[in-house]
Amino acid sequence: MKNVLCTLILLCFAFAQAQLSGTLYDDQKEPIAFASIYVEGTYIGTTTNNSGQYTLTFPENGTYNVVFKSLGYKTQVVEIVLNGAAVTKDITLTEELTTLDAVVITNGEDPAYRIIREAINNREANRKKFSSYTADFYSRGFWYMDDVPEKFLGEEIGDLEGSLDSLTRSGIVYLSETVSEIAYDAPDNFKERIVASKVSGDDNGFSVNSARVPTLTSITII
Repeated sequence: MKNVLCTLILLCFAFAQAQLSGTLYDDQKEPIAFASIYVEGTYIGTTTNNSGQYTLTFPENGTYNVVFKSLGYKTQVVEIVLNGAAVTKDITLTEELTTLDAVVITNGEDPAYRIIREAINNREANRKKFSSYTADFYSRGFWYMDDVPEKFLGEEIGDLEGSLDSLTRSGIVYLSETVSEIAYDAPDNFKERIVASKVSGDDNGFSVNSARVPTLTSITII
């Protein structure tokens, strides 16, 4: 009887969730990789993989406005109706042409240097002004591997669960997005509350899922 009850609960949970999947293309029917896809007004979101494919899971059935966004393309908002069955939806984004104003080049000092000097000269005064603060924090970090060998120390590496391109042996193997609320009180009282987090892949112990994490630009393995 207990097994039957557990099975019914799992079935009810499965039907309560809804799933949207598909592929994101440009005007030339080429897939758009690493585009952002999210539900308008929520923290529910995902990104496309190297092949432009995506899968988005919703907590319940209903009508949602899903945003498809990528740099260099016009953002598209699509109304999706979910009623229990999985929905497949391929989307085509139109290229967005951007006109730049004329740029005048001079041999004067970069204005950024003056701002940096002012910040250094007033660092003590600024530190006292901002001894405490709160902020909304968003981060997006990823691990990208380039030209990965097929074997390492005699062991087969494979394609890392489809993360590596079969020809170039390159691709994003870990992706993390985080939304959090942070609060700081001098000198060292720092608090962070994770509001939403999405992780794809294995970080292998080097997490980028927090505002505390220092920046790491690249790692080279010889």
